[in-house]
Amino acid sequence: MKWMNTIAILLICSISVIANDFDHEKPTPYIKYLNTLDGLSTFDINTIDEDRQGRIWFGNKGGAKGFDIYDGKKFEKWSTVKNNYLIKNALKSHQIKNGKIWILYQNFGNQGSLAVLEPIKKEVHYHHIIKDQKGEEKDLKQIKFIDMFFTNSEDAVYLLDNQKKLYKLTLDKNAKPEFISEINSPIDASKAKYAQTSVYVDSKETLWLSHGFKLFMKKESDVKFKMIQSDHMNKDYIINRFYQDNNGKMLILTNFGLFTVHRGVMVPVIKDSKHPINKTRITAMYHDELGNYWLGTWDGLYRSGGLTKTSKFELIDKNIKSKVFNCITGDSFGGIWFSVKDFGVGYIDLYNTTFGIIRNKDKEGKSKNVNYYFKDSKNREWILTSQGLSVRDLKTGKKGEYKKQQKESHKTLPQTDALGVFETSSGEIWVYFVNLYLCRVVGNDVTNLHLDFRYLNMNIVRNISGIEEDENGVFWVSSVDKGVASYNPKSFKLDSQPYDEFKKGSLSIVKDPRSNKMWFSTSKKGVFSFEIDRNSKVGKIENFKVINQENKENLPIRFLQFDEDYTLWGGNRNKKVFYKKDEEKEFTTLAQFDQIKDPVFNNIKVDGRAIWIVGDHLNYFDLDDEHLISFSSNSTKNNLFSKYEINQNHNGDIFFCGSNGVLFTNKKNIKFSPYQPKVFFNGLQVNGDWVDVGEEVNGRVLLSTYLDHSKKLELAYAENEVAISVRGIYPPAPNKITYKYRLKKENNKDQKWLTTKNEDINFGSVVPGTYEVEIFAEDHQGNVSKKNVLSLKVKKPWWMYPIVWVAFMILFMLIGIIIYKSKVKQHKEKAKLLENIVQERTKEIQMRNEELHQQSEELEQQRDHLFEANQTISTKNELITQSLNYAKTIQETILPIDDQMESSFTDHFVYYRPKDIVSGDFYWMAKEENKTIIACVDCTGHGVPGALMSMVGNAVLNQIVKEKKIFSPKVILEELDSRIKKILKQEKGFNDDGMDLSICCLERQEQKIKLTFSGAKNDLYYARSFENEVSVIKGTKRHIGGKIASSKEFEEESMYFLPGDRIYLFTDGIIDLHNGERRRFGRKRLIELVENTLDTPVSIQGEKIVKHVEEYSENQLQRDDITFMAMAL
Repeated sequence: MKWMNTIAILLICSISVIANDFDHEKPTPYIKYLNTLDGLSTFDINTIDEDRQGRIWFGNKGGAKGFDIYDGKKFEKWSTVKNNYLIKNALKSHQIKNGKIWILYQNFGNQGSLAVLEPIKKEVHYHHIIKDQKGEEKDLKQIKFIDMFFTNSEDAVYLLDNQKKLYKLTLDKNAKPEFISEINSPIDASKAKYAQTSVYVDSKETLWLSHGFKLFMKKESDVKFKMIQSDHMNKDYIINRFYQDNNGKMLILTNFGLFTVHRGVMVPVIKDSKHPINKTRITAMYHDELGNYWLGTWDGLYRSGGLTKTSKFELIDKNIKSKVFNCITGDSFGGIWFSVKDFGVGYIDLYNTTFGIIRNKDKEGKSKNVNYYFKDSKNREWILTSQGLSVRDLKTGKKGEYKKQQKESHKTLPQTDALGVFETSSGEIWVYFVNLYLCRVVGNDVTNLHLDFRYLNMNIVRNISGIEEDENGVFWVSSVDKGVASYNPKSFKLDSQPYDEFKKGSLSIVKDPRSNKMWFSTSKKGVFSFEIDRNSKVGKIENFKVINQENKENLPIRFLQFDEDYTLWGGNRNKKVFYKKDEEKEFTTLAQFDQIKDPVFNNIKVDGRAIWIVGDHLNYFDLDDEHLISFSSNSTKNNLFSKYEINQNHNGDIFFCGSNGVLFTNKKNIKFSPYQPKVFFNGLQVNGDWVDVGEEVNGRVLLSTYLDHSKKLELAYAENEVAISVRGIYPPAPNKITYKYRLKKENNKDQKWLTTKNEDINFGSVVPGTYEVEIFAEDHQGNVSKKNVLSLKVKKPWWMYPIVWVAFMILFMLIGIIIYKSKVKQHKEKAKLLENIVQERTKEIQMRNEELHQQSEELEQQRDHLFEANQTISTKNELITQSLNYAKTIQETILPIDDQMESSFTDHFVYYRPKDIVSGDFYWMAKEENKTIIACVDCTGHGVPGALMSMVGNAVLNQIVKEKKIFSPKVILEELDSRIKKILKQEKGFNDDGMDLSICCLERQEQKIKLTFSGAKNDLYYARSFENEVSVIKGTKRHIGGKIASSKEFEEESMYFLPGDRIYLFTDGIIDLHNGERRRFGRKRLIELVENTLDTPVSIQGEKIVKHVEEYSENQLQRDDITFMAMAL
């Protein structure tokens, strides 16, 4: 039973192993298909032609469909073409040298006739009535033509009708019909009536006619046709059509291969009867500019580089199998167009890079997202996906799959992400993971591999970014978090390195191909290299900076790799690429690729003189031409690409992992298009309305022909709101065209170019003048179109012409002369009237003058009396001022002098400014024993009353302190209040005068100074020498003197200060100052000013405060007396 269970398990394993499938798809061109969903009117297209503006005209086979017009971006319908009313089906078309397209069409009566399409004008002309050789008119509408062919010289066109009759329509030098003649046909219409029939004229003007499997020819000198013999042809070999390649060789397309005529015999082009081309039906063919032959066959679309037995025939698209190709042609941009019956239209860009893809499919046949691809020396493919590891042996075809599982085993992968697969120099295969594991893969049978896992210490390596093997077989492991460590695969030992450089965190690592040296990159410290000896010990370590154009050093760098010239390359996720040549000591920035639309770079790969750049999409940059190609997801068959390592084999094939499989190509497949976009003037908008050809605007036709043809536009001033639409055509990249344009004034070469992607360009209001509208188009690779120029003239309005201005000036002069003469006449009449009035007024003035003379004498007497009185007042005022100045001198004598202040303070400053000559403010000081008493006093009133009050206050303070020896500020204030009331007899209600003051007693005690303070409605401010702020000791809210006795006692507060501390006393005159905006200076502003100047000596501080105060109140009236005192203890 055990052996049965073993067999069952093996069967289950083998089923799970081979369930995964690898699908190799060779590089093939990307085909863009167009059908009715894209804008085509029908799935069945008979003809394809390109006009001279690069637009494609699709001739429809469908009722009343005519043509569809395609400019690479959008479709226009046949209904926009003039005179299109007859054409129902376009059967065949031919574009002649003048750009006009001849159409063999079928009308609504199912009759065929001829029309000529002018694509640029979008207009159809019909050739219905043509004279024959006898001069008689022939109605071509009555003939049902089925085929036509032009001679190479375009002097004639041969026509074949449904009765198998053959006609020759001769053309004049302007390619217009002259006459029609019938040619004797070798075909018996009564036999094989419905057999395929075609007509062809070769380069030697030989006429060829096919009918079913028969072929006839007639040279110009021959009287009649002769039949061409063939040993290979029979009734099944239907001739479908003729084709002439670029070498002038006639090719015959049949139901069983490709034929030509050699020495008068019809022979197969490829003589191998087993060749696939000789086994299929060929209905269309094209020979492109690169020498490729494109064949539309029953098996699909073929491409071949030649028509020999050894030529490689590729089946480009087998999805269109069992279909009839109506036509294949090329455009002027290197594009291939083909139409398939009941299928639609296909487009191939000859210069688009071709990619192959390796799909790793699941059980349901869906492609898996591939993270990593590797092909080893034993021809085995290794693919890492999010589900696990897939392996395929290309020799045996066996496949194995090793899925991720939580439970560890030797047949499954752990849940952590696998980063890559590499092969050692001894041929061993290893898988490395982000964290925790290295895995050695043992065995040759891909269906039964043994996974030998080795644990890694995450304190030594964490978040692995790459692994390289040195020449001793030792692995060097790069990790983002821990830097670089070494791993010996023989002893399974992981070692950290004792060097600081190795602990910086490593973003990538690479081995120098010339020596046993490693290079690793960091996020902030540049790139390091280190040499390795025979024992895998680290030798010399060097550091290389990474700089950019702004000289920012040590930018993050990843993706390290050497090219074939040993230049070291790298890049970062911020779209920068760097390089360092062998002899250089720092990395240089190659470029900042902001033109790549991907948000970040996932990886780069240097490929010779080119760089592949992987973001969300794939990009290719040519280092020599500096051309960039950004491939669409349609071209690459992948929407997103992996950030893991990119591999390249010895043939130059390069492999990119993505969301749909492994994309591969070769640099040989890269082709830069030699073509430029085309740009044309398409439409005109005037004053907000689009103008049609022939349409009248303001009574005249602005566009007599289409805009790009006329190249000239003339507008009136009232039509100067101008917008012009342009059409840029570039089928390889229709949505990547940028327009550069300018409205250039005549002879102005320096006009700036503007850039837009909008096809409608609005110039706004154009100033009258002559201009050139210049425009060119540029594609995403920098290819530039020819410049298109339109002459634009905006006429001046009638009033801007010089002759009008001259006429206006003459008219104004005449009007001025008339007005002047009229005014002169009026002035004369007024002057006469005024003269009479003056005479009357003169008499009145003389009478009044006598009266004024008498009044003047009286005023002189009064003036003399006023002068005497003014003299008396002036004398008295001078005496009063002298008295006040003397009083000021007396008052200043009672104030402390500088010597007294200097003896008590280390520095001081006093600002004393009366409002009038004498002041109601005073400051007082006494020095008794070891005590200094100082007061700052504001008496009621100012001027003389205030000064008298200050004299009383000064005398009373002298009595209290100097005579009675009272030193307590509180007691001094009580005594002062009592005496003032008594002196002024206020108890009897005579007056209410008094004073506000702050007083303090300073007493030195060794290194300290005791300050005792009391205030009457006035405060003391102080600042410690070790602090940078001002503090306050509040006074008592009680006035000295006054009629009303106060019950509130004066308060007293003592504090200790150190030498260098400062005290400040001031009256309210300084804070009541106003500026020009009538705003008070204020106590808060004064304190802030004191605090801001504490770093200066007191004397300088005071000067700064006074300067600021005077600037604040400049030109304003002083309202009160001012006293401000600052003292340093």
